[in-house]
Amino acid sequence: MHDTLTLESCINTYLTVIDVEQSRLFMEFQTVDDEGNRQKWIAFNSTTAPIKVDFESLHIRSDFTTVTNLPCLGEIESVGVLPDGFILEGDFGVICVTADRVEPIAARV
Repeated sequence: MHDTLTLESCINTYLTVIDVEQSRLFMEFQTVDDEGNRQKWIAFNSTTAPIKVDFESLHIRSDFTTVTNLPCLGEIESVGVLPDGFILEGDFGVICVTADRVEPIAARV
């Protein structure tokens, strides 16, 4: 993981993009905070084995917005970091990812 940015920094941000690659080699997701700062993340296995993505519950709606009225999939309310992956919980439901790496890949202000 990146030295200064941890997955827990996603708590209380908004999920704007989630992209699970068809062969499950990686998943990318993007967040935005209340100030409009965006962060992109990638989850993958260092062995290039497919990752596992489970949607324990899923609530995709088009009417969520951030406090600054940007469209989003909902707020990330909690992040659970596990030895073999992570869990994102929020307005969108619960997403469980099994992957040995999750890293920030781009940041924009």
